[in-house]
Amino acid sequence: MKTNINKMRLLGLLSLSCGLTVLAQAQNAPTKIAEAKEQAKAGGIQPKNTISLAGKWRFEMDSKDVGKAEGFFKRELASDIQLPGSMAENQIGNPITDTNPRNLVKSPKVKFDYRGVAWYQTTVTIPEEWQGKITELSLERVCWQSELWVDDVAIGSRDSLTAPHQYEIGVLNPGNHRITLRVDNRKIFELGWNTHSYHEQSCTIYNGIIGRIELSARPAVFVRSCQVYPDATTGKCELRVTIANRTAAAVSRTISATVYSWPESSSKLAEKVEEVSLPPGETEVKLDIDAPKDGVKLWNEFERPLYLARLRLGDDVLDTRFGFRRFEARGPQFFINGKPVLMRGEANCAQFPLTGYPPMDKASWVKIFTLFKSFGINHFRAHAWVPPEAAFDAADELGVYLQPELPNGENSVNLDTARGLPWRQAEFDRILDTYGNHPSFVLMTMGNEAKTRQIDFLKELVKRGRSRDSRHLYASIANPEASSIPGEVPGDEFVILHNSPRGPRRLQYFINRNQPETLLDYRRSTETSPVPVISHEVGQWYVYPDLSEIAKYTGVLKPVNLEYFRDQAAKENVLAQVPEFINATGNISLQLYKEEVERSLRTPLYGGFQLLGVQDSFDQGSAYVGMMNSFFEPKPFVTAASFHEFCGSQTPLARMKKRVWLNDETFEAAIELANYGPGPLAQAVVDWQLLEGARVVGQGEFGPQNIPDTGLQPIGQIQVPLSSVTNAAKLQLLVTVRNTAIRNRWDLWVYPSKIGGEVPKDVKVVQTLDETTRRELRDGGRVVLLPSSYRSEYPTAMTPPFWSPIMFTNQKQILGLLCDPKHPALQDFPTDSHSNWQWFDLLFQGAAIGLEDAPADYRPIVQGIDRPDRNHKLALIYETKVGKGRLLVCTLDLNRDLDKRPVARQLRASLLAYAASSEFNPTTELDLDKNLPVGSQQPVLALLSPKVTADSEHENSGAICAV
Repeated sequence: MKTNINKMRLLGLLSLSCGLTVLAQAQNAPTKIAEAKEQAKAGGIQPKNTISLAGKWRFEMDSKDVGKAEGFFKRELASDIQLPGSMAENQIGNPITDTNPRNLVKSPKVKFDYRGVAWYQTTVTIPEEWQGKITELSLERVCWQSELWVDDVAIGSRDSLTAPHQYEIGVLNPGNHRITLRVDNRKIFELGWNTHSYHEQSCTIYNGIIGRIELSARPAVFVRSCQVYPDATTGKCELRVTIANRTAAAVSRTISATVYSWPESSSKLAEKVEEVSLPPGETEVKLDIDAPKDGVKLWNEFERPLYLARLRLGDDVLDTRFGFRRFEARGPQFFINGKPVLMRGEANCAQFPLTGYPPMDKASWVKIFTLFKSFGINHFRAHAWVPPEAAFDAADELGVYLQPELPNGENSVNLDTARGLPWRQAEFDRILDTYGNHPSFVLMTMGNEAKTRQIDFLKELVKRGRSRDSRHLYASIANPEASSIPGEVPGDEFVILHNSPRGPRRLQYFINRNQPETLLDYRRSTETSPVPVISHEVGQWYVYPDLSEIAKYTGVLKPVNLEYFRDQAAKENVLAQVPEFINATGNISLQLYKEEVERSLRTPLYGGFQLLGVQDSFDQGSAYVGMMNSFFEPKPFVTAASFHEFCGSQTPLARMKKRVWLNDETFEAAIELANYGPGPLAQAVVDWQLLEGARVVGQGEFGPQNIPDTGLQPIGQIQVPLSSVTNAAKLQLLVTVRNTAIRNRWDLWVYPSKIGGEVPKDVKVVQTLDETTRRELRDGGRVVLLPSSYRSEYPTAMTPPFWSPIMFTNQKQILGLLCDPKHPALQDFPTDSHSNWQWFDLLFQGAAIGLEDAPADYRPIVQGIDRPDRNHKLALIYETKVGKGRLLVCTLDLNRDLDKRPVARQLRASLLAYAASSEFNPTTELDLDKNLPVGSQQPVLALLSPKVTADSEHENSGAICAV
């Protein structure tokens, strides 16, 4: 079947003095079918006639945009530059001059920035064997517009941000020819906010040419492109082939198509030979090839068989790699090859600080995706950008589900409705044509958070995609809630949301209001959804920036934000504590990410989640929220194995109604296993232990039992009396699948149910320091100051700030706690060096105090970690010498409702026991007039317990977090 596309390029009419000659010679002698079959049997890839243009080019800036008028393309340019690369990589542009702290703290800055026109030029030698052939120029990626001249002749312009700039030049005579390119990286169309295809705080707005830069020769009749539509159920392949005829007359040709396994091209599955008639211009030919069904292996994240469709047309050969897979939506879930799949994703903002643009080589992407998969991530969303071909190749080979996005940011449809819509449609088509053959390309949206009700155009693009290329699933926009659309957009095949009328799907809506537990999930918001639901940009828990990364910025970006944070830390005398800050804030962030992921895994019939992020995103106020840094290195507090425990394809889960227990209670947990793995677990034995350090408090096993690979599966119930835990203790529940690497663990705390509340002899407990108490202190007294409902400019919460305290200033700013677990004041209150779940009740509506003029080496017992652009030394529990006396201060409320607050009761008892001991002997004396928690008395809001009913045991409560 063939269709004339009627895209004639009458290059034969271009009689160019530069050596472009008329293509008038028709090649009418058809290749015999028998000869084509023999060629197909031969196998092996015939090398394409290609010249790489990587290397030194001539160069000039054109900041006044006069180069076209002055004929820069007619003369040799004056300077040099290395390509592929950017002006910034070549240290050309405008050096950083901004010294405003408000701007410096937002993100790193390009050392050499440039917005405007630049010219690139090289001389190429066309070999004799290219005589009479069509010459093509390919620039793999350009930001944003390119124009081409060959010698003095204008060839045309291109303006894709996501696909190669391809130029069909025509026939060039053998010999030397001057190639001149004008590149303009200024904004052509309004893309809105936070589109990471064009964003100074992420990929940067570079000027240059990156990736492959190649000149190639093609015969006068050649295969332009091939789109492979494989049927995973039958083995049939439909090849949609575009053939270009650059002669002046119709010709008849024989085309052969062969399907091989990849990379072993000797293993041939099927072939087809057909004779086609080709009028001048471009013609679409459809070839159906039937591979044997039992000989086809299906692609998914675990098994990645790939195949090669080789097209031969005379001496022209085109190879296209593809995979057999069936990715579809059924109700609220995704399925691949008939099995449920849950997207465990990363929302990536295209930040690559050494180059300022994404790596264009496969080896770099193999390294990135291998790291993500070791963390348990199987899905990569490109946040309003499209990765290069190398990323798709690596994802194909490693089994990563990709979601590229049209470069539409917030408000873009409003700002550029008329002028930019044709460009958006063309860009959408280019994305599908360039990357559509990759089996890893499974999802696509038309951008991020449109923030408009006028999304009819985006809906039309979804329709266009569904009819034009059915190999992917489409949605109008990521997070339509931002456009006041309360759920999925009609016509979309999936939806990415963080809230809907059915309920929220992000931990931040619950965690600072509900008592910690592991019961709840998102089933109420997903199980009745007509399409799969992916949670939008979950996580975003801030981690103190690693200042040692400053030395890693050896490329185009200067870490002005990290340098500012470093200087502030030194000014506030906390610079030496930064490694401890990273560990402490990172560990509480890790705990929150764990609950974030597990709440999704506990949800049956679910599409998945997209974390923002596994990698840091240093834009929008320096959002260091990742488990790995901007250089794709795991941070010091996490390993891939520890993250994979709760984020793998086969993950044990425990539903517990609370994290803090009393020793006269019986611990209870329901064990489940989310199995989205490579297969069922046959006759599996699931072991569990409840441990206090090395001591076994309880243990048992479930099974043997068969655990299907269809999602969430019940395993069994645990009950352990806690009477053997006589002192306050941190316990850990460990669940493993015997003889496998599948495991998961949870922290919980057990406190004595009965504990003395009396104040020790010789210790005075007060809520304020009056003059009498001050005098007693100076005379040698021991005083514990426990104010009630203390408020300050440093309020506390269970969570660190969301995304960035610098961008979102209307939230609590403390990043977490830095504790001294070995300090005798905490002897009866077991704690890590960081805040953990048992601190929730204490931090709810709490506050820290800023210590003024404290000695540089002074360390509070429990320190609040401040935002990095401020770095004040904060305290929640601290001590000071006062004359001959000793003062211990806790700014958290340890007075209210102690019969209902076991954590507060336990901490109070531990502090009082320390105050009565000989170890209570502070040596530093702070200025009491500056360092006492004197604040307002305000009512304390009640804590909420998770809403659990007989009818909806695991539903979320719908409570909204107040930050």
